[in-house]
Amino acid sequence: KLTGPQLDTLKYLLQHSEIKKMQLWSPKSHAMDVPPIIFTLYYNDQKLSIQTNVPPMNMFDLRAFLEASYQKVALVRDPKKHQFVEENEPLYKGNGK
Repeated sequence: KLTGPQLDTLKYLLQHSEIKKMQLWSPKSHAMDVPPIIFTLYYNDQKLSIQTNVPPMNMFDLRAFLEASYQKVALVRDPKKHQFVEENEPLYKGNGK
């Protein structure tokens, strides 16, 4: 669970990462000596997935926040079952809305 300030930070980073504009983004250059990064976000019943060696600059801070978040939040087991799916399948199968 996120604290109030953590949630505010996440909301800010999501707004400034311009997720909706990133749907059709593709990198203009490829770094061959680094492993690919697959960045997938599920939000508002939508999925954004980007595979790249060089993440877009507007997602640097969001990525850093998400990668470090597990160290800064109180992890709580979710009693609901969730199933994330691959490409060409229904987006997300969760309990509830």
